[in-house]
Amino acid sequence: MPLFIPSTPSTNTLLQQMIADGRLEIYLTKHRLERDLFTIYTSDQTDGRGQAGNHWESEPDKNLTFSTLFDIKEIPVKQQFLLCELVPVAIKNVLQPLITCGEIKIKWPNDIYFENKKLGGILIEHNIIDGKIDSSIAGIGLNINQTVFISDAPNPVSLKQITGKEYDLPQLLDDIIEEFKRIKPLMHKPHELKNLYMDSLYRRDDYYPYTANDSAFEARITDVADNGTITMTTRKGERRHFTFKEIKYVI
Repeated sequence: MPLFIPSTPSTNTLLQQMIADGRLEIYLTKHRLERDLFTIYTSDQTDGRGQAGNHWESEPDKNLTFSTLFDIKEIPVKQQFLLCELVPVAIKNVLQPLITCGEIKIKWPNDIYFENKKLGGILIEHNIIDGKIDSSIAGIGLNINQTVFISDAPNPVSLKQITGKEYDLPQLLDDIIEEFKRIKPLMHKPHELKNLYMDSLYRRDDYYPYTANDSAFEARITDVADNGTITMTTRKGERRHFTFKEIKYVI
């Protein structure tokens, strides 16, 4: 059962605080809930955090903004990117059947895209203690029923803008959590999970324009390493490797 908070600056920050001060264990014990996949969601996230400190715009009562705790202590630290593959794959599995025309894609490392527009963002934060994963939180923002975006984000889109339909947010959240539960065992089948992730990657099918170090080039995505590093191959066959924020998509 997800915990609903009417308003909070950041569901990720709140969940981290609850873990740190012991409130989470008290809440789980009181309500007889499992730690794994425990979720906090809000209808009004006032200071949502995206990747690299970016701000996530979300109109109150219109979208899904939530954080889910994944108990993956058995996963080696060097394989932590598996969660960055699992979360967007699960979200795609839930949202794709709602769209009759067009495909949802995963923009490396884990943005949710429809065509050339951003449908959702994911921020995954690991707490590593003594070289082991202690806790992992996936903070997720999905544009669902919002139709007007006022921030300077260049390319947002919502599910309602795509389909013209209004969606039941709590039900959609339940569906996503159930999909997390269903495919989480794939973290122990990394090759199978990676194939699902790679098959869903945005711009995997051809050469596209990018920039890196103020230099423009065209390349196609040929691999994503276990640590999340992306490999791009240029038309001349040059293989170039990038970590997050070292490359920019030209859209």
